[in-house]
Amino acid sequence: PDQQTLDQHQVCSYQPDSRSVRCRCQENESRNILAIQLDSFPQAGQVSIKSCTELLLAVDLSGVNQDIISLTLTDCGEVQIGNIKFSEDQKLNIELENMDKFTIQKQTFKGSTSISSTNVKELLIYKTTFSHLPNPGIKIAKSAKVSII
Repeated sequence: PDQQTLDQHQVCSYQPDSRSVRCRCQENESRNILAIQLDSFPQAGQVSIKSCTELLLAVDLSGVNQDIISLTLTDCGEVQIGNIKFSEDQKLNIELENMDKFTIQKQTFKGSTSISSTNVKELLIYKTTFSHLPNPGIKIAKSAKVSII
């Protein structure tokens, strides 16, 4: 399938009342690439991404001045995190729900990180370093395949 780079300003919107950035992919079969930079939304404490068939995601949270940031992916096909940046003194909660496949590879998470996965068919974490996983660091429910290498 074709690759399409999504414009953050077209597929994402900032909700000041909930301090969240909400992104939604268009209904198509192409492979999407989305790079999110939150330095223009320093108050954002949550990023939610929905309805992506196939997505390569890069997220830069280093411009956010919140201590705890949630990255939520819901109702997606295959999502791979290609690059993620956040400050060592921030806590990142990655929440996954109703997905076919989620992959993180060759990433280094210096700050506190937790991953919660519900109804994700395949969860793959390859060659990734977590400096601090709080208890419970990785919580998985209703998954057919989990691979952490």
